[in-house]
Amino acid sequence: MECSDGTLYTGVTSELEKRIFQHHSGSFPKCYTFNRRPLIHQFTREFDNILLAFAFEKQIKRWSAAKKKALINGDIEELKRLAKRKNPSSKPAETVGVMETIHHRQAGADETHNTSLI
Repeated sequence: MECSDGTLYTGVTSELEKRIFQHHSGSFPKCYTFNRRPLIHQFTREFDNILLAFAFEKQIKRWSAAKKKALINGDIEELKRLAKRKNPSSKPAETVGVMETIHHRQAGADETHNTSLI
């Protein structure tokens, strides 16, 4: 979700429409989005495994705003560019493999999904 201040909120839910409504209506005063409304829903990625959804959420929360925008725009080349290591001794970036998996699954998946990343 893109907040009115330009920041991006990431969360996991099994009831996407209900959760979006809750964010828009301010159902949770202590939530990050409460004072940052109105919100714009920018991206959803569905998972059939809640553990994968939580792992992806955790990964995205560590990303820069530029990487998140590239994900929202489906720009895999930009994600690859942003994922390049700035320090050769650092751990390899995980972004490229994750995005290639997502791209592959979106292209041909006929799966049952029940968990959404917003």
